[in-house]
Amino acid sequence: MSEDLRRRFQEIRNFFPDEPDLVMIEEFAEEIARRTPKVPKPREVVTRTLDHKNQVVKNAYNMVNVNVGGKLKELAIRSPSQNFGVYILADGVTKLARSYTELTGLSPHSDFMDAYEEAENGVYVVNIKEISWLENFLVTVNVEETITFHNLWALWNELIS
Repeated sequence: MSEDLRRRFQEIRNFFPDEPDLVMIEEFAEEIARRTPKVPKPREVVTRTLDHKNQVVKNAYNMVNVNVGGKLKELAIRSPSQNFGVYILADGVTKLARSYTELTGLSPHSDFMDAYEEAENGVYVVNIKEISWLENFLVTVNVEETITFHNLWALWNELIS
């Protein structure tokens, strides 16, 4: 509380010890309200999904491209080839830019990402979870050759004003 407000409050208390002036108290409350930071309006959470089966990718494919705040809940890529990579950009900062092979090396040491081969059917899998952003988010799958992905799937929340 500023010194000026303290002084005015004390004046009110001294002048009307039993019954303070309601106008003065109202002015005091308005001053406090004016100096109090405004709480942002709550935003609605909308859940979005991407579910592509047998998606042909020749160069690059933007799986998720969002220009509002949000959170990636989960992303899954299933491919017959390991000749692809994942690029993630959040709020203008590169969060991930790795090939499938690099992701398999990182996977055992990561809580937000898994990359592995399903040995029984030769499918290469990448799962990514729990990435938040404030303004914009992009997930791109890059390929070295044309690949028909078995599944490109994503689930995320967007914050809508």
